[in-house]
Amino acid sequence: MTTMGHRLVREAARRLAPTGGADSHRHDLFVADNQKIASDTQRMLVGWGSMTEMPAIEALENFVLGQFNGMVKMEHASLRFYPDERCAAVVVAWQSPTRRIEDAKKMARVAPDRYLEQGTKQIWEVRKAEDGTPFLVRKTDEDLDTLLSQRRQKAASSHKGVVASFSTLKHAGYLSVDEGDTVRFTHKGLTKVGRVERFDDDDNAYIASGDEKCKVAAPAIVEVVQKDPKTIQDYKTKSRQYFSKIFPSSYMAKWMRKGEAEEGSDPQ
Repeated sequence: MTTMGHRLVREAARRLAPTGGADSHRHDLFVADNQKIASDTQRMLVGWGSMTEMPAIEALENFVLGQFNGMVKMEHASLRFYPDERCAAVVVAWQSPTRRIEDAKKMARVAPDRYLEQGTKQIWEVRKAEDGTPFLVRKTDEDLDTLLSQRRQKAASSHKGVVASFSTLKHAGYLSVDEGDTVRFTHKGLTKVGRVERFDDDDNAYIASGDEKCKVAAPAIVEVVQKDPKTIQDYKTKSRQYFSKIFPSSYMAKWMRKGEAEEGSDPQ
């Protein structure tokens, strides 16, 4: 993304930021959980103290910069707040050096989208900016998953009793994703929207986004934009079957008529 693009995203994020916790530096923030998307990309859960307000965007930015000495950046478009759980989820990635795509002509091609620089033995990967312009980004051997896990374990000792985790968010219904859902996800440094076609046994999601077919780790899905109507109908059918075993048929008939009337009414 261009410098101007980063500025626009940051400004939009600030305007949508919560009103509470205006301090730009918060000492109560901590890494509550993390999920691996790729070796250089993670979805991180940031928690805050039980007696403090929701942090502003700038406070989260400063927290990420301070925790990782400026080596890790936030993907602002992926940021989601969960105030009831006292946490925020955001995709973070290494601040990797970039180069012009023309520099690939001086390198050896080792994969369809990867090049080896002979002198430094560094691997450079082809990425695309939001406008479709290709560029090179240097891959790193450092494992972001290990670094975040160390930060999380350190925080656990000083924030005992904290329950914020991706597991609790999923159980609370925030991160429930099914095949057929339309989702917002991060892919090669960009935030995209697409329809989940399937999941494999390794928890990878196969998503159709326009003409593009994307394979991403499930944690790369940051939001469900719209549930698949079939999933909703299946849930309703199973719910009715379950409750029909508990309540009298006369009650169930009344409940179903009421539900159908509510679905058919126009929202005011």
